[in-house]
Amino acid sequence: MLSKNRVAIKIPIVCVVLEGGPGTLDTIYNAMNNNTPCVIVEGSGRVADVIAQVAQLPISKITISLIKEKLHTLFYDTFDTFTEHKIVEWTKKV
Repeated sequence: MLSKNRVAIKIPIVCVVLEGGPGTLDTIYNAMNNNTPCVIVEGSGRVADVIAQVAQLPISKITISLIKEKLHTLFYDTFDTFTEHKIVEWTKKV
């Protein structure tokens, strides 16, 4: 309950993605499910670049092999830690 002298202020929330690792995609997915807008900064690296590079493609062009290729390029040092199941899950979320 607000007193007479108080004013409610709405503070906008936005998810900003700079670079990012495996958990970042989950964060973006959860933000979008909560109607929180997401800003993906292309050129900042890793997850942000994967999303930016495929975002302009038609959905029919976004495949597991494409995501695998992007992950291998942008996560070259940790790509071996991604399971096939995780790559499929990422592709669905992207």
